[in-house]
Amino acid sequence: MSEQRIQVWSDGACRGNPGPGGWGALIRVPGQPDVELSGGEPATTNNRMELRAVVEALRSLPAGSQLTVHADSTYVLNGITKWLAGWRRNGWLTGSKQPVKNVDLWQDLDEQANRHTVDWQWVKGHAGDPGNERADALANEGVPGGMGAGPAGDGRPGRSRRAPARSQSAPADSPGVTAGGQGAPAGGAKKASRPGAMAARFPGTCPQCRAAIKVGDRIRQAGGQWVCAGCAAAA
Repeated sequence: MSEQRIQVWSDGACRGNPGPGGWGALIRVPGQPDVELSGGEPATTNNRMELRAVVEALRSLPAGSQLTVHADSTYVLNGITKWLAGWRRNGWLTGSKQPVKNVDLWQDLDEQANRHTVDWQWVKGHAGDPGNERADALANEGVPGGMGAGPAGDGRPGRSRRAPARSQSAPADSPGVTAGGQGAPAGGAKKASRPGAMAARFPGTCPQCRAAIKVGDRIRQAGGQWVCAGCAAAA
């Protein structure tokens, strides 16, 4: 594993398939605290949650990032490395001329992957890989109503938070472990002097204008999302 590349672990979970589902991602940027992303939907499938986890992880990173994605979903990995280019050429139809399932998320993944340089790595699920195990826990936490031992998911499209330092544990409500709002830049934010404004703790992307948000940039809530200062001023 390269020490200079961003490392991403992603996973999805679903209770019923279809049923309530959650997604989770752990992002490790060299020299920075880990970032954890999670979210869920009340009616979905496991494959959609696997896709959503990768899409949201890639979306949270600034364009041009070099990263390795570790996923246990062969559906995601085969799709992005073997099938997607053909689907795109065929107008998002399969070889048998059937519409591609989950095409909205595949198109999102195509767009986000093209913003970065990505190595795709399969990891065996539930086999003791620490990154995969944490992504799995985050996915279960994201399931609306809860699915595992972690906190119950709230059904929001997504949340982000700064993970505790890897050398020690910390409760979820300790300083520095901050839940972001819908569309928050990766890792949440810390309070700035102006009420309602935040200074971004981690790099991300404005959900409205798609501009890159750097650590320390001013962000504000607008329409239930954390957006850049320019979009907040225009709201």
